[in-house]
Amino acid sequence: MRGLIQGRFWWSADRYVTVKINAIDLERKIAESELDIMQHISRSRLWPEGRHFVRSLLDSFRLQTAHGEHICLVFEPLREPLWILMRRFEDEVLPPQLIKIMLQMLLHALDFLHSDCHVIHADLKPDNVMVRLEDKSLLHKSALDEMKDPAPQKQCHDRTIYLSRNNFGHPGKITGIVSITDFGYAVRGDVPQHGPIQIELWDLMEGDSLFRAAKPMESKYDDEKHLAYITALLGPPPADLLARGRRTSMFCDQQGEPLRDNFSLKRGIFTCDTGKLNNPDLIPQDFSFQNSVNKVDGEDKKMFLTFVRRMLKWQPAERSTAKELLDDPWLGERPK
Repeated sequence: MRGLIQGRFWWSADRYVTVKINAIDLERKIAESELDIMQHISRSRLWPEGRHFVRSLLDSFRLQTAHGEHICLVFEPLREPLWILMRRFEDEVLPPQLIKIMLQMLLHALDFLHSDCHVIHADLKPDNVMVRLEDKSLLHKSALDEMKDPAPQKQCHDRTIYLSRNNFGHPGKITGIVSITDFGYAVRGDVPQHGPIQIELWDLMEGDSLFRAAKPMESKYDDEKHLAYITALLGPPPADLLARGRRTSMFCDQQGEPLRDNFSLKRGIFTCDTGKLNNPDLIPQDFSFQNSVNKVDGEDKKMFLTFVRRMLKWQPAERSTAKELLDDPWLGERPK
């Protein structure tokens, strides 16, 4: 939701802002968590380069309505998420050179979040990375367009719902500065965490997910297939890692006995002491890093795969940090 707000003091200029409002009580916990994380980030007194690529919280307030109390977060308006930007390119895939520049910004941002704020975003995907406005006058133009030609709307019994204006059209001049947004699922990294982390940035390069973990013709997530795909790329998971897992017993078969989960009776996907797949048929035989990359070739493909392998490791301690990845040869020189 974008809007024009009056300055708090008479000498403050009017400006456009984005207000994010949690819609229903079911989202309250997420909204409270995001507010806490954003306030925590705002309290950091450090100003490394990466801070410029993390969306800052300008203000917050609580709004009381007939449906209860809503948490409202105030942010700087941004142009569009990466999934809209991707639609402007051939095959809806960003060019590798643009990806390299954006990845450097994102890695700087993640280094700030991880090293200085001890925050893990946990939901980094094209929806939650947005491109900054190349010209803030676009906001005023959009407001005038709304006044002259209001967006479609429908009247409910207690409110009016408007169609979102989420597309400013093709950029009038070069843009590409990005910001990480939406910290609703973010967690603190300086205390133990056990929740899932979802990362979908592979989509930027290939326009598709690396791990096709959904069952054919269904949207339901298949955790067994997901684990099988990962194993196909990385080899068997280390036994000590399996031993530390909180849900290992759902997927490990130590004595060859069937395991029961909430949905069906099945055997474990792994043999615990070796990490070996019990059901290799879960993955295609031709699945590999090499066959999963089609948008680059030659030496660039080789360097890209080396870059990716630095992140995809079973053991967290073996994964390169965001700061270490910034020096990877595939990214090239840092932008001046």
